[in-house]
Amino acid sequence: MNSLLLNLKGKPIILKDYFGEQFGLTHYYRHPRSYARRGIFSIDEPSPTIRGVNRPIPKGYPGHSGDTLPSSENIRSLTTQERALIQTFPKNFILPGCKTDIEQVIGNAVPVNLAEYVAKCLARYIQGGGQDTSRQTSIFQKGSHYNTIKIIQKQNNL
Repeated sequence: MNSLLLNLKGKPIILKDYFGEQFGLTHYYRHPRSYARRGIFSIDEPSPTIRGVNRPIPKGYPGHSGDTLPSSENIRSLTTQERALIQTFPKNFILPGCKTDIEQVIGNAVPVNLAEYVAKCLARYIQGGGQDTSRQTSIFQKGSHYNTIKIIQKQNNL
């Protein structure tokens, strides 16, 4: 379990840090499950969950108090390719099927790099005979989940 924690970043990764200006936008629309949720997000924050649907901003989008910018003609949905990149599919990876099927695959995917990282940690654990071979000492001491989070934050100077 400790090996899963070894490479935690000190802060959440925001889209801008990961992709730079590659998408050519500062804000984008992600269709909310209901209008009680926000739909406009900034690249200066971590990506919300990538859903299996990808729709443009509806003409009657009422906006939401949590939106990072009011709705305008400059706001667009992410493309299928951009959504796949956020899920860390390789840029040249080809997903077969119609657009709807591809959007579902992207939305239901575990990010490729996350799956690879967990698989490598599991392989190290299995090769170690079921022993965690990481060098980090356990943060899972007596205490609540809240205390564990506080320890992680302290270790990462958050």
